[in-house]
Amino acid sequence: MSIYRPLARLGVVLLLLCSAAVGAGVAHLDAGPTEPTAADGAEASSVGADAPAPRQVNAGVNGTATYLLTPEEPGSITVELDYTVGESVKQVVVDAPAGVTNATMSGFERSDDGQFRWDGETSRPTLTLTLPIDGTSHFLRYAPADDEPWALVPTDTVRTAYYDGDTDSWHGGMNGSEPVLRHRPAGAGVATDDLVYLGESSVVAESDDPAFRVVESAPVSGTNGTAALATLTELSTNLNVSAPTERTTMLVVPSLDVYGFAFLNEGKNRSLVVGPRYDQRTLSHEFVHTRQAFQVTDRMQWFVEASASYYGDLLLYRSGGMRYGDFRSAVTFSRTENAVLTNGSDPAREAFYLKGARVLAALDAEIRTETNGSRTLMDVFGRVNDHEGRVSYDDFRAIVTEVGGESLGEWVDTYVATEAVPDVPDRLLLFLPPDDPDPDGDSLASTREIELGTSPTRADTDSDGLSDGEEVDAGTDPTDPDTDADGYSDGNDPAPTDPDEPGASTSADANVSTGANTSTGADATSESTETIAPGFGPTACVAALAGLLALAGRTASRD
Repeated sequence: MSIYRPLARLGVVLLLLCSAAVGAGVAHLDAGPTEPTAADGAEASSVGADAPAPRQVNAGVNGTATYLLTPEEPGSITVELDYTVGESVKQVVVDAPAGVTNATMSGFERSDDGQFRWDGETSRPTLTLTLPIDGTSHFLRYAPADDEPWALVPTDTVRTAYYDGDTDSWHGGMNGSEPVLRHRPAGAGVATDDLVYLGESSVVAESDDPAFRVVESAPVSGTNGTAALATLTELSTNLNVSAPTERTTMLVVPSLDVYGFAFLNEGKNRSLVVGPRYDQRTLSHEFVHTRQAFQVTDRMQWFVEASASYYGDLLLYRSGGMRYGDFRSAVTFSRTENAVLTNGSDPAREAFYLKGARVLAALDAEIRTETNGSRTLMDVFGRVNDHEGRVSYDDFRAIVTEVGGESLGEWVDTYVATEAVPDVPDRLLLFLPPDDPDPDGDSLASTREIELGTSPTRADTDSDGLSDGEEVDAGTDPTDPDTDADGYSDGNDPAPTDPDEPGASTSADANVSTGANTSTGADATSESTETIAPGFGPTACVAALAGLLALAGRTASRD
C-alpha cells in the first residue's frame, strides 16, 4: 500500500504549523512601542473659532474683541472691537500699544496720548486697529513669512476701561483685570480669557472633569496628549487654592525664547503655552500660574514666580515626578540668597524664582509646625487669590499671620524684606500632604516609609514591578530591585528571596542593575508562549519538514 497520501497529509499539517509559528514570530518581532497618535485617544480636529462661552460681564460696558491675521501685512494683526455701552457709563477709554498702523472708528476719538476715547453718545461704538506683532516679546509672536502664519496675542494687548456714574468708579483693564470683552479669533485659532492664538491648530487630547485640553499649533506634531492630560490632572488634584479656573488650555507652539509662559488673570478659562520640547517641570510651573487669580503691587512681584517655582516642584515631588533630593536641592539654592525680594525687579528677577522658592518652602514648614499640621502655605495662597484688589506686602503679611499665627509676621519681615536667608528643614513629612497618610497608595503610611527608607510619593521605590507594600508583605527589600541577588528583579522572580530558585525572565530581560522595571521582557515572553507551542518554533518546523522529505524519498525508492 502506498504511504504518499498519509505523508502528504502530514506535510500539510507541518506546513500549517510552521506558517503559524513563523507568522507568530514575525508579529512578535514587529510588535513594539508605537508613536502616539495625534489625539492619543481623542480624535484630532481643527479647533477653529472655538472661543470660551460668554461669561457674565459688567452691565456698564461689554462687547467682543475679534482677532484676525493679516497675511498682506506680515508681522501685524487686526483687532475689531465692538462695544455696548450702558446708560450709567460716563467715559470709555481704550489703550492700545504703540505702533498702531491703522485705526478705523465709530463713536471714538483718538487723543494726543494715543488712547481712544468714547464720544459719550454712541451706544454701539466700534474700533478696528492694526497692531504690530513683531516677536520682540515672547508674549507677542508672529511666524516668519515663509511659514504657515500664526500669532500669539495676549488679551490685554488692547485694554478697555470705563467709568460708571452709578458706582462712581473705574472698571476694566486699567484697574486690575475685570472682564469687559469676550475674545475670539475670526477664523482658525484658539481663544481663552488670557490669550488668543491665530492660526491652524488641532485638539490632541481633552478631558471634562477636570476640564483640560491640549492643543497643537499646525507646525507642531507628536505631542503626547494623554501624558500631558495625566500630568495636568494630577497637578490639579493636589493644588487647592481657591482658583476660579473652569478650563485650562495647554497650547504647544513651534518656538519660544523661554521655556513656557502663562498670564496672571482672574478669568475662568486660562491657558499656558509651551514649546514642543517642554518637560514636566516646565509644565508644572506654568500650570501653577494658571491657578494664580490675584494682582500684586510692586513689592509683591516676587510672589508670582516664587509660588509657581515652589509649588511647581512640590507638586511634582508629591506625584512621584521628582525625587526628594532633587526637590530639596531646588528649594535650597544659595545663588541670589542675599537678594531682598521686596525690591521689585532689583536685583535680577532670578531671585524671585530661587530665593523666593526657598523662602516659601521654609514658610510652609513654619506654618505647618506652628499649626500642628492643620494649615499650610496653600491656605495662604488661597486667601491671596480671594483678596479683593491688588495684594500689597502688608496684605500678604496679614494673611500669613491669620493662617499661621502672629509670630510669623516678624518671620516674614526678616526673610522677605531683608537679605536674611531662612533654613529649609530637612524633614520629609513637612512637605507631604497633611491630610493623606499614604499619598502614593502603596498601602504603607508615609511615616512607615520614612522608617523603611522608601519613597512616600512613589509606590514602587526600586522600580522592580512590585509596590513597596507588596514587598513588605512578601518579605523582599523594597529598596533593592533584586533582593536575593540572583540576577532577576523581584517582580519577575517567582522566588525573590531564594537565590537558588531560577527567575521567570531570561537573563537578557533582567535589568536589575539600575532598578528598571522588567515587565516588558516578561510580557514579551508570555506573548510568544501563548502563540507558539513550547519547543515548536520555526527551527523545529524546518527540521520536521526535512525529515518528512527524507522519509518520502526512502519510501519512493522502495516502491
